[in-house]
Amino acid sequence: MTEQPKILVTQKVPDPAYPLLEAIGDVEANMEEGVIWPYEELLRRGPGHDYIYSLLTDNIDASFLEACAASTPRLQLVANMAVGYNNIDVEAATRLGIAVSNTPGVLSDTTADLA
Repeated sequence: MTEQPKILVTQKVPDPAYPLLEAIGDVEANMEEGVIWPYEELLRRGPGHDYIYSLLTDNIDASFLEACAASTPRLQLVANMAVGYNNIDVEAATRLGIAVSNTPGVLSDTTADLA
């Protein structure tokens, strides 16, 4: 039997996400509403995870990605729950073979409703 992938959720996300994540992997999550881990905490916790579920306020820079790429298991994906990805060093991720995703268009309907 293969080991489940390790998933780090850096901030509290909507409750329906947790059972979906737990169905595919071993989840370590920041469950505290409104608490953003400081960079040092991210750097301590990040290495050793296959996937990281981040938010726009998380600084996913080259040093963080390099630490995660050098660990076992090796980081494969940073999934950013944000329209943009300015918080992620995409160039470093590409160089290290780490995929990056975001949620483009997630605010389109809301923006249209306000217009």
